[in-house]
Amino acid sequence: MTSKFFADLHIHSRFSRATSKALTLENINLWAGYKGLNLVGTGDMTHPQWLKEIEENLVPGDDGFYGLKDGAGVGGARFVLTGEVSAIYKHSGRTRKIHLLVVAPNLEAAINFSQALGRLGNIKSDGRPILGLKARDILEVALNCHPEMQVIPAHVWTPWFSLFGSKSGYDALEECFEDLSSHIKALETGLSSDPFMNRLVSSLDKYALVSSSDAHSPEKLGREATVIEGELTFNSLKEALAGGPALGGTVEFFPEEGKYHLDGHASCGPAITPEKTSELGGLCPVCGKPVTVGVLSRVLELSDRKEPPSQILKPDWHILPLSELLTQVLDRGPASKEISQAYAKLVGEFGSEFNLLLSVPLSDIEAFAGKVMARAVEKTRLGEVETSGGYDGVFGKITVLSREERLSLEGQNLLFTSQFKPRGRSNREKPTPPSQAPKIEPPLTKRRAAAGGILSSLSQDQLWAVTYNGASLAILAGPGSGKTSVLVRRAAFLISKGVSLSDRTLLTTYTRKAAEALRQRLKEILGEEADKVKIETLHALAFNYSNLVKNGFRLADSKVLEALAAEDAAKLGLTTKNFLSRICLIKNRLEYLTLIEGPFKRAYDSYQFKKEALKIIDFDDLIIDALNSQESFPYIAVLADEFQDFSLAQFRFLLKLASNASLSVIGDPDQSIYGFRGARANIFEELAKERGDLIERELKINYRSSPYVISAAEAVRLSGGPPRKAF
Repeated sequence: MTSKFFADLHIHSRFSRATSKALTLENINLWAGYKGLNLVGTGDMTHPQWLKEIEENLVPGDDGFYGLKDGAGVGGARFVLTGEVSAIYKHSGRTRKIHLLVVAPNLEAAINFSQALGRLGNIKSDGRPILGLKARDILEVALNCHPEMQVIPAHVWTPWFSLFGSKSGYDALEECFEDLSSHIKALETGLSSDPFMNRLVSSLDKYALVSSSDAHSPEKLGREATVIEGELTFNSLKEALAGGPALGGTVEFFPEEGKYHLDGHASCGPAITPEKTSELGGLCPVCGKPVTVGVLSRVLELSDRKEPPSQILKPDWHILPLSELLTQVLDRGPASKEISQAYAKLVGEFGSEFNLLLSVPLSDIEAFAGKVMARAVEKTRLGEVETSGGYDGVFGKITVLSREERLSLEGQNLLFTSQFKPRGRSNREKPTPPSQAPKIEPPLTKRRAAAGGILSSLSQDQLWAVTYNGASLAILAGPGSGKTSVLVRRAAFLISKGVSLSDRTLLTTYTRKAAEALRQRLKEILGEEADKVKIETLHALAFNYSNLVKNGFRLADSKVLEALAAEDAAKLGLTTKNFLSRICLIKNRLEYLTLIEGPFKRAYDSYQFKKEALKIIDFDDLIIDALNSQESFPYIAVLADEFQDFSLAQFRFLLKLASNASLSVIGDPDQSIYGFRGARANIFEELAKERGDLIERELKINYRSSPYVISAAEAVRLSGGPPRKAF
């Protein structure tokens, strides 16, 4: 039987923007073992500092790949030198934005490529360098460094940064790579498309289709992969990337889950199908602006057949990553302890995620983990899932188990208990379960010394929150717990360690007074460097990014707004202030998008029309308009204060600001005071859904109140009163 190996070539290191600091070679190797990957790219091979780590920690093998020195670490994956390059340039009258995955045959070729690009642009500030070079010229540089360098257009259909993207790509590969087009052998499908979709375009028949995770954290490795058949050698990889017999197919996301599968605007919603987009003339039915045209629409635009010939299709296996599958099996949040424990047990028992999802007999899964788990895996393998397509940066949703189906089987769901039933197995080495894996980070004392005064006088909980190295962090901070100090010191720490840059760091809060307090505290730590940091209220940020403001609209004071609203309020039998409060609420909840025709909608439309005629707006309009901005936000790290008081609109705006950045939020869920403006009691849970890598940390010690006050307050809390108001 032919051996199958799983390869994930397109990943990143911690030197890329908006990536997890846990992306070290040891952790990549470790998580490759959990996932079942045999070959993994190094990512970011153009970055000098990462290249140095690669050179110091990897050793070549007879197979043409690399391994950790002295076999260090659990996992045992082989490494191949890879990196992604972003090309942004003008060509044929349009701005083009193309991402390229580059695969090097050896370390020497990778070093030569890095040095060659370094002479042409900045490769030090980002693991994925942004260069003003044509994609064709980057290909030429690669080939000049080594004839076996492979250049693969990455996630070829993504709207903003890809070969065929609707916003900045081409209609044909030859337009992009011109005289060097014959050197392109493979295309990467991306999360929002699969091989079947790509094969609807006959001009792509001559290219191999490969898949990779584009992982920005170790946990995301292997969400897509390429299958290599036969021997696992560099020659086999080269043959697979040329579409030869060594290419055994791909492991795929369900394309509907990809965040650019359908059309639409994230701030307007919901997703729009290609047919509906065509009916609407490409304009959003809510805001009237051009929609972000997604992958499916773009594929159909360039397609020239309804079904691809079966002989050109390679096998593909669609999966829902195990951690996502477990959220449905266990009905728990993605960051919950139950999910991580179940993941560890399943991987420990069955050897790897791929083995469990693709190969293990269902009877073995049922015997170990119960009927719910076995049924979930079965339905995933059969493709019996319900889909809700992603759009404009919002991931879609794949439903494997309905609530009714899960509940009907739940009585025998062993994953809800500790009653796993180990079966007789071989003595092969198993990967260390994630919950037991050692953390790859400097000792606490070493980190303290490196950061100097930033970390002085901190409790253990505060220190952890300030120095946490992941991409998404929620700090639950009660009264007197030092939350402002923690937030400021975290920003200072990220800057001092080079994780972020001063002028690419954003701190946001609710009031100008609070913003000024943050600025003063940061200046006490960083000195004049703090002046480069962006510290603004959400509304000030929205003002900066508002298209309405750029087009001459101005903010009106409350008296002007009340005068405009008085007549419409009277028609409804409401006071003016009550009417405006309701409008504020529905805007912050984004309910204006779904207002049902009736007296209130007519009054709302009348009031908005009057404002538009006078070219005036209110503060809530600012947030909504900024949500529709097509700006590319420059931040590497975003930190938000008073997170418990964010409305849905403000929450969506924050996510947009941090779309390419790490995100840290801090707040006290029990102190939400802006329910009348749409603050959401479950905002921390919603953040966990949006940022799957979110880690929560609680600051438990109250340094402000006396022990007597704390004791009395705790007694009241434990007694069940007074009740907390739900908004």
